[in-house]
Amino acid sequence: MNDVANHEERRRKALARYESQLAFYEKTKKDARIRYYALQSLVIIASAITPVLIVASVEKWIQAAAPTLATISAGLLAIFQFNDAWLRRARTVEVLKSEFFLFDTRSGKHYAATIPDDQVLETFILRTEKIYADERGEWQRSRIQTTKKPAARQGASPDRSTD
Repeated sequence: MNDVANHEERRRKALARYESQLAFYEKTKKDARIRYYALQSLVIIASAITPVLIVASVEKWIQAAAPTLATISAGLLAIFQFNDAWLRRARTVEVLKSEFFLFDTRSGKHYAATIPDDQVLETFILRTEKIYADERGEWQRSRIQTTKKPAARQGASPDRSTD
């Protein structure tokens, strides 16, 4: 394979990976945001309606259901950290878009027009892979922190399940 064909194949693969990773982060950012707002809204609504249910003298199980639902929702928010995931993924999306813009426009010190195409592509690949790795590292740290906190309070070993 000649150098031009090799460069084009590497570029195609790098851009395909970038696009798939960007789509993944966009989707998971949106999913985390929706889950965060849904559960947080449920906590607020269920907590606010509890006194109304008590004053209205509805059945005891209905009075108990609202605060139970609020507690479960708050627990899920604490375990899955949807707000942190949303913000982390949003930050990753913006960093990736910025990196692509610099690469695509041949701007900045890493992508200047004076740098050979192969070197620019190599830099793009390495820098985007570092962004992916950094996000994975942040995700792993958040999972470890999540699993250690409840275990420390309860004296149990942490559950290392994933998102």
